[in-house]
Amino acid sequence: MHHTEHHTGQHNLTVNLLWIISALTLVLLSRIFSSTGPEYDGGIYYIAFYMIYITAVVGLYKRGLLNSVAINPLFFTAGVVVIACFSTPLFENDHYRYLWEGKLLLNGFNPYLYPPNAPELAHILFSEKAHIAFNTLTTIYPPLALIWFGLGGMLDFNSGMTLLMLLNGALVYLIFSRLKGKVTPWHLVLVFPFLQKEYVQAIHIDLLAATFILIYLTTLTTAANTNLWRRSLMGLVYISASFWTKILGIVLLPFLFFSTPSTIRKKPVFIALLVITLLSLPLFIVYISDGNLSGFKSFSANWVWNPGFYSLLTSLFDTPTEQARIYTFIGYGLYLVAIAVLLLRQLKDSKWSLKIDESWLYIYLIFAGLMFFTPVYNPWYAIWLLGPALLMRHLPGVFYAAFSCWSYIAYGSEEFLVAGELLTHVWFVVSLGVLLHQRWHTGSGVSTNSNP
Repeated sequence: MHHTEHHTGQHNLTVNLLWIISALTLVLLSRIFSSTGPEYDGGIYYIAFYMIYITAVVGLYKRGLLNSVAINPLFFTAGVVVIACFSTPLFENDHYRYLWEGKLLLNGFNPYLYPPNAPELAHILFSEKAHIAFNTLTTIYPPLALIWFGLGGMLDFNSGMTLLMLLNGALVYLIFSRLKGKVTPWHLVLVFPFLQKEYVQAIHIDLLAATFILIYLTTLTTAANTNLWRRSLMGLVYISASFWTKILGIVLLPFLFFSTPSTIRKKPVFIALLVITLLSLPLFIVYISDGNLSGFKSFSANWVWNPGFYSLLTSLFDTPTEQARIYTFIGYGLYLVAIAVLLLRQLKDSKWSLKIDESWLYIYLIFAGLMFFTPVYNPWYAIWLLGPALLMRHLPGVFYAAFSCWSYIAYGSEEFLVAGELLTHVWFVVSLGVLLHQRWHTGSGVSTNSNP
């Protein structure tokens, strides 16, 4: 027994040290390459750190030192506090808009109507206003995101940033507690730098939206004894909260419908609640913005970052950019049709019911395909595919999230941009290959109980 306790303690110490080392490295990199944007340098150094980190984690796993992820709360808190108190977001400027729009909301102005450069806002004091990117555009964030930003907007800029960093750190800890015992431990350790950089340090809102989804995916699978109506309403609340924080959460609604017992989902009240949830945010934003969606329109029409399929079209086939953008959405549409066919076949075989853990595969495929086909794969979007990948214990999916760090090759080493895109999106291809192999050769999808 003492021998076992010794090795368990050694495992925990290794995990805790990796968390601290990653945090300290991010602080150091943010100090060396500090910039308010839009020009940045040093992306290759962050990538090099992350590749060395991944190599070390794989080596430690093979030595049997990462068989648990029991992070000591003190070590976890120390890592978060070090980042919050001694670093600034690395290669980022979104945080300026986050806190500005939170302050704007608190001052009684509508972020959907007034861009940062609006003369009506000249009297609002904000020390970092000059650093807000695309200051002619209105917000692209749903209402709950703006309220979350408002928590930081109540304070001066530096204090607000620190508060949101600490709050995002608390969300990461909540995710760890939810995933404990449900994922392969070393897979979670692989994404320590990703979680620290994109969400603790850069305070990206996707973390909050994805946290609601992970609570839904992990809580209701173990809530078998809960009242059926309560389970269904809990799921609807979690998905609605995610949707009103970041629009991608709406993807979960069909899975909620088919995982709800047929005795409930046939009731008019439940169907009405689903329809209200689906339509509430679009109708609210159109109403509150008075049709002024300059931020949404500009982002959907022009933005390109770390693309996969889009880059193949423009780089290999010299497809004009506007035409390539159309082809990417057609490609993703066809991909979604293929997923829908697979899902409908499974639903038909299971009498039109789906367990929540059976939905992990389809949710992963939808979000992973979104990152591959559409022209924008910002690293912080990876949380959407990472959650189901971890729950499925699907290592290529975890790598597809972690290797999004290669997008930062654009900062200082732009001549290797295509290589960075390739090294990111090759994991989507590998992931699909592994999933197809498992489905065809074992007659099922990905096992949720494997332990690679």
